[in-house]
Amino acid sequence: MCKSAGFKFTVEKLEKGTQIKVLYCPLVDTAKELEATDWGYHFYCLSDYSIVKGFNSNIGFRRTKTLMEGCVCCDHFYFK
Repeated sequence: MCKSAGFKFTVEKLEKGTQIKVLYCPLVDTAKELEATDWGYHFYCLSDYSIVKGFNSNIGFRRTKTLMEGCVCCDHFYFK
């Protein structure tokens, strides 16, 4: 996820971890154009958990909302 690829997000360092709120994701536009947001969610969004675990299994990850599901943001939270 990077701004040069079109993503818009905020980063907030908190006492218990780091909150990243993704406000715009170009992958959502692609999935909508293909009428495949369900597929997009399973292919792109669900892979976040495996990516975090593969990067560092000591990092915890939680997300309760995604743009792909129609929410106002993706609420990524990373913690130890």
